[in-house]
Amino acid sequence: MELTFGSGLVALVARQSEDRWTVLTGSDVRVQSVRSANASSSFLRAAWLHAGLIQPDDGGRSYTVMRDLVFASASAAAHFVVGSKAYGRSGWTPIEPAFADEPGPRAI
Repeated sequence: MELTFGSGLVALVARQSEDRWTVLTGSDVRVQSVRSANASSSFLRAAWLHAGLIQPDDGGRSYTVMRDLVFASASAAAHFVVGSKAYGRSGWTPIEPAFADEPGPRAI
């Protein structure tokens, strides 16, 4: 699933179970949290930046996830990457495969 936010930022998540959502390597993370966000997203960003799990991108407009990060819910994953409570589970949208409209055999 994907979540688009900010000015062209994109995060990808894989739902492994109802209580295991993984933000995938290469996803964008907003640098600053909004005031209404609780401290957990800012704390995780600071801790994971220090640990090297996220790093500033070349332009400094976002962080990039360097290793898959696991969350207990889709809302927690969205809160972390966006830095706002505005996005919850409904913010994540399914990714359609690029070949969905192409004719031909499908893998089973």
